[in-house]
Amino acid sequence: MLPDNKPTYRDQNNLQSRVISYWDSRANGFNLATNHILDEEFSSIKSMLESNVNINKKMKVLDVGTGAGLMATSFALMGHEVFAVDLSEAMLDYAESNAKNRNVEVILIKSDAQKLPFGNCEFDMVVSKDLLWSLNNPVIAYTELLRVLKPNGYLLIIDGNYYLDLYDSDYKQKKLYKDLKNGKNNSLHAKTNVDNVDFEIIRDIARDLPLSKMRRPSWDVSTLLSLGVKEINIGSLDDDDFTINAYDGPMKLISKFMILTKKTDISANRSLINIHKIKDADLAEISRKLSNDYECKDLCSILKSLSDKMRMDIVLALRSSDLNVSQICLATGYPQSNVSHSLRILKDSNIVISEKIGKEVYYSLADPKSINRIINACEGMSKIH
Repeated sequence: MLPDNKPTYRDQNNLQSRVISYWDSRANGFNLATNHILDEEFSSIKSMLESNVNINKKMKVLDVGTGAGLMATSFALMGHEVFAVDLSEAMLDYAESNAKNRNVEVILIKSDAQKLPFGNCEFDMVVSKDLLWSLNNPVIAYTELLRVLKPNGYLLIIDGNYYLDLYDSDYKQKKLYKDLKNGKNNSLHAKTNVDNVDFEIIRDIARDLPLSKMRRPSWDVSTLLSLGVKEINIGSLDDDDFTINAYDGPMKLISKFMILTKKTDISANRSLINIHKIKDADLAEISRKLSNDYECKDLCSILKSLSDKMRMDIVLALRSSDLNVSQICLATGYPQSNVSHSLRILKDSNIVISEKIGKEVYYSLADPKSINRIINACEGMSKIH
């Protein structure tokens, strides 16, 4: 049901108002398309959840960027208490109608994902589907999603590299391939575009959105790790196997993905932007401990190996879990040839070790505690003004 005291929206900037205006115009067709595909897609989402979360236990769930509300109603049908927010009035109208048609209750609120109208640590699970790509400040949105999530609660993200073809030649090649294979106007969204909305409008808007230039989910993994999240699970929702020729062989380009992560005490503190500012004396102590405790004769060599962004992204990914090369490519978005080269450098510097399990080689940090000390020291120094 729609509450009587819905928050009033004021345009924060022209870009956000253009996004809202577009989705208001697309609400009818988007609702039709989502009704066609959600059940099939939700089965993949539910499978990931069942492997990591006790979804039979009643939870308080927040769906951020609910659109036509079909994700929210799916969770409500499972017996959960569901809240859902969106900035599009037209989308909220369809969400209300879909909840009524499915005979479930969803509390709908008009709100900005970058400034949620909830207190800290209110929800057992926060879900966001196909929202982050359309935001002008997705880092703030991630901070907000974690802020309202309870410690040990779960964050589920479903999103994609929808307009990366505007800036990335590999994804441009993939789009051309799909258009030739399926026909440019044969997609489900094109077939359900009953209001004849010009799709070039959103492509033009996407040129100004920050995530249209970022390979994901590598950007999401890096952002979540910087916010203190440690456990990150990634799955693909692609319906094709388009690959490009990398140095070490073919590499699949990920278009649509899902991320499931658990909020830890560290991420809880960081998401509240309550970060301790390290003093000079603290830094001196950290520096002393690093030089005394780190079991390496040449610390400069270690730091040099970590100074490369790709190698640092790999190290950050390995903080979360032991991974094989394919999983590292998926998590970071880098080509397999570049990842393999970086892993050799990290192994030569004794930062990373490997272990063969069956036919796969898995990589892990040789000394996670020492790496964490270095990273924490750098984070501390970056907070000093």
